[in-house]
Amino acid sequence: MRVLLTGRHGQLGRALTARVPAGIELIATGRDELDLADA
Repeated sequence: MRVLLTGRHGQLGRALTARVPAGIELIATGRDELDLADA
C-alpha cells in the first residue's frame, strides 16, 4: 500500500515518518514540494 503524507516537517508528519509499518510505502512531502495550483 502507498500512502501520501503531506506536511512531513510538522509534528505529526515527523512522528508518522519515524513509525512506518512494514508493507507501507510512505511518500512524504513538504509544502515546498507540492504544486497546489495543479491540485
